[in-house]
Amino acid sequence: MSGLRTVLWADRETGGLDRCVLTDEGERGARLSGTALVTYEAVPYEVRYTVMVDATWQTRSLGVHVQGGPGDDARLALMADEEGRWTVGREPYEELAGCIDADLGVTPATNTIPIRRLGLAVGESADISVVSIRFPDLAIAVEEQRYERKAPDLYRYSSGPFDAELVVDSNGLVLDYEDLWHAVASA
Repeated sequence: MSGLRTVLWADRETGGLDRCVLTDEGERGARLSGTALVTYEAVPYEVRYTVMVDATWQTRSLGVHVQGGPGDDARLALMADEEGRWTVGREPYEELAGCIDADLGVTPATNTIPIRRLGLAVGESADISVVSIRFPDLAIAVEEQRYERKAPDLYRYSSGPFDAELVVDSNGLVLDYEDLWHAVASA
């Protein structure tokens, strides 16, 4: 990965946008940060997120701030150690023990994390447990996901009954998320 990579996604269904920046922080790891402008039940939302990963692409922290309708302002901060122990705010969250990745349902950005961390060869697949952050209420759950690498730039992603093909660039950033998101521009 080189320095800085930016992508702008458009949501095919709602017209929402998400601008994400992937920053290489050298030996410290990488940072995914972005702003999504989306709608949910006809309410416009602004979602700001930052995810820090270490040099092995294990999630170390996640922060998200959601602003919606009047009085609708929510924040969430999670931290993880190398053993997969999570805290929400400063409180241990035992239910998340062992999860290495975090998934924000409002953006394709977090698919980059397991894609980079797993380093699958074409034809390989992996089942993982992730910390799933639901939108817009920021509910936290453990979710089972599967990644299968079909070609150098193509993955099959599934979670429960949902599955989609993901076309990615050389940094693992999604360029096309079947039927949901597509990259409008990247640099």
